[in-house]
Amino acid sequence: MPERFQHYYALPEDVYQKVVEEATIILDANVLLNIYQLKPESRDNLIKVLSDENVKSRIWIPYQIAEEFFRNRLSVINEQISNARNLPNKVNEKLSDLYKVIDNCVRKEHPLVDRDEWRKGFKGVFSELEDNLDNALGAYGVSLVNDPFLGIVISFLKGRIGDPYDGDRVNQLFQEAKDRYEKQIPPGYLDASKEKPERRYGDFILWRQILDGMETGTNAIFVTSEVKDDWWFNVQGKRPFARTELRNEYNEQVQGHYVQWKQSNFLMWANDQREEKLPENVIDELSTELSRIEFKDVDW
Repeated sequence: MPERFQHYYALPEDVYQKVVEEATIILDANVLLNIYQLKPESRDNLIKVLSDENVKSRIWIPYQIAEEFFRNRLSVINEQISNARNLPNKVNEKLSDLYKVIDNCVRKEHPLVDRDEWRKGFKGVFSELEDNLDNALGAYGVSLVNDPFLGIVISFLKGRIGDPYDGDRVNQLFQEAKDRYEKQIPPGYLDASKEKPERRYGDFILWRQILDGMETGTNAIFVTSEVKDDWWFNVQGKRPFARTELRNEYNEQVQGHYVQWKQSNFLMWANDQREEKLPENVIDELSTELSRIEFKDVDW
């Protein structure tokens, strides 16, 4: 009887370790897109981890994830460049407000405060930061027409992408997703307000591809930076494992265990698979930087 309720609690340690040793590792699109959202050193370390043969041999990518990566790639790149280029203008606006504060506090001359020196000081610091930003943009090394990392990702995905559904199957799944969303059955119902069906029902299509793509008895680990509650079991703000409905549905259809990992879990596992492991502090720093990235699944 208790086994019928196992999706409500964490896997026993021995079972979990067996899953980790054997499971197919599925990477979400946001994990791949993080290549374009990290500082160069962290980006290079992530690529090293993803490119390791011991890591790649365990990975499978549903077609929906590959499609989301290629659909969103240019928008993610453009967002990094645009935000950086817009930063000086936004800072300049705030500097103008700051100068007004200085002028209001220090009318013309003051025995203790040289108003002009303060203005020169802020302007000098900002000018130095602008130079640093220009250097950083040069080091980013990616543009809408020049992406030296695209080939790396393509080589990583080659032979690991599942098949797409045909049009009739997609339409059938759209209707199934609509029915599930009305009952708030995960995943994807938090995307119900999105206008385009392919965006609205994308998470459910991905979920069906996971279920359909796994052989009977196979365990799966899904790695994602997604934090929405239609994927994670939320206990007062803590998300210890996947939604119980997902774990139960996977077990019923595939007769295996379904586990969700945050990127930090994946990085620790992936580094352990490498013959030349990255230093622990490097993995910790990369995990911290990834945790600051919030993937925005916008209707591009």
